[in-house]
Amino acid sequence: MTESIRPRNDYLLIRRMKSDMEEKSELHIPDNAQDFEEAYKGKVIKVGPGRKSPEGFRYDIPLEKGDIVLYKQYSGHSVENVSGDSKDDENLWLVNEKDVLAKLPEEKK
Repeated sequence: MTESIRPRNDYLLIRRMKSDMEEKSELHIPDNAQDFEEAYKGKVIKVGPGRKSPEGFRYDIPLEKGDIVLYKQYSGHSVENVSGDSKDDENLWLVNEKDVLAKLPEEKK
């Protein structure tokens, strides 16, 4: 599962969440047909240690495990079949911290 993945530097491991439109509708529109959608919503699973400065100190990443974020649509790298169980690896992305557009408020349960 995700235990074997450790993001480096200023990367985050994010599990992509379904968009509000996908949750409310039974009609599935492929991602490439949704030109109006500019960001994806995801939950931070792991946070890297931060980028290192030329002087040798690390820049903190202002996000933590469990945060819900919006990130750029065409950013990141899909993580597939790391654990050998494709169900566990669905919708996992390694995204650079600079591609995160916003941290969203916690969802009410």
